[in-house]
Amino acid sequence: MSEWDQILKDRAELLAAQPASEHLGEMLELVSFAVAGERYALSVDEIREIQPISEVTPIPCVPRFVRGLMNLRGGLLTVIDLHEFLSIRRPGMRDASRVIVLASDDLEVGLAVREVFDLVRVAAGGVLPPLVAPGGIDGKFLRGMLPDLTLVLNANALLGDPKMVIDDSRGGHARAPQPAGGGA
Repeated sequence: MSEWDQILKDRAELLAAQPASEHLGEMLELVSFAVAGERYALSVDEIREIQPISEVTPIPCVPRFVRGLMNLRGGLLTVIDLHEFLSIRRPGMRDASRVIVLASDDLEVGLAVREVFDLVRVAAGGVLPPLVAPGGIDGKFLRGMLPDLTLVLNANALLGDPKMVIDDSRGGHARAPQPAGGGA
């Protein structure tokens, strides 16, 4: 076999091999989306569903990041303005067209987003730590950053944040967003 044939054979074997990302271990599937011109992503495992945004009814006496309630198949879903929640001064909800529904055991909220882009598969090692939390975002809400500068959010940190608890005027505490179908 000539040197040229050997090079071509080696190259063909290399191209036929599994992609390098498959050799890096666990793969993450992320949904990427936009809010006020910024690109974010959440793990598919953290998302219950994605729906078109419908009319949002404002709620009095709640934090600014709570934009209101939306009807989701007969249940109430609290809609959150992600940029307000993350304390970024740029408006986020005004151009929202979709709601990404996140849920934990006792809480369900919808994040108002402008556009949902696509499903991205990356190796777990491909999510890089952000050098600095952009725009004043608290680092606890970030899982990391993709090479294209998409910020990967931590849904558990969002849902478990103390800002989700509102001190009502009667001295008790109540969760600001209520689970869909939770009856309130």
